[in-house]
Amino acid sequence: MLGVYMTKAHLDKLDRVVIPKDICKALHLIPGSPVIFTIENGRVLITPEEIVCAVCGELLETENELRLCRKCVCMAKKLFDIQEVC
Repeated sequence: MLGVYMTKAHLDKLDRVVIPKDICKALHLIPGSPVIFTIENGRVLITPEEIVCAVCGELLETENELRLCRKCVCMAKKLFDIQEVC
């Protein structure tokens, strides 16, 4: 995880800012990841929202498109008789 990191970006004509790819990677953000904006002492903080497994509610360390933890993915593979190893 990054301690302090700074980079520069600009607002576009619709008041949007693109989060730089290296920051997204460091924070495990993928397109569609929810983030929380906070204004604190004149600074804007962007914090990833905690993502939990859609089945069991376990906190996910990294988000995936299905929002499933490894345990639930393995359980689904067994349920549907998918032969891949978990």
